[in-house]
Amino acid sequence: MKVWSNVICLVLLIIFSKVEAKNYKFESYDQARNSHDYVMFESESTKLGFITTSYDGYAKDYDVNFKRDGDVLKDIEVRINTSSFDTDNSSRDEKMYESILEIKKFPHMIFKSNNKVILNEGVVEISGELRIKEVEKNIKLKLTVEKKGASFYIKGLAAISLKDFNVPDPSIAIASVRDRHELTFGISINE
Repeated sequence: MKVWSNVICLVLLIIFSKVEAKNYKFESYDQARNSHDYVMFESESTKLGFITTSYDGYAKDYDVNFKRDGDVLKDIEVRINTSSFDTDNSSRDEKMYESILEIKKFPHMIFKSNNKVILNEGVVEISGELRIKEVEKNIKLKLTVEKKGASFYIKGLAAISLKDFNVPDPSIAIASVRDRHELTFGISINE
């Protein structure tokens, strides 16, 4: 009898707790930039000491994995293929791949949430572990959950310091790059 109750509990757990995996692949910077679902970083550089411009980059290949129990998302993990970051500037991308992110040695950047996310409209702050290269740090993300038709849309924002992750300064002789980078993302979750 105990065996049957364990089997029934396992079946119910499988039915009500669904594991979801979403893989995103984009062919180009523009396709990633124009997508409703995205992962992006943004920062600024100052050229010749007085001309400040912003730049951004998009991930073109990443996975979002989580367990869903009704309106609760848990065990959230985002895994980004570091060779898929694209700033729409091939010389900047080449330096980013080779000397900044060292993509051959560190092929993924990984975020794992410490918190559950409830699919209710509003703003919430969560924390999680972000691994860039060999450094893992706890970061905070501000999430905005919106109801859009038959799905929820989650927008997220976090700010990181490259120095905190032992990422080499990407500055060049004529342009100094700000250490602070904003990470933003958007993801749709079906109701």
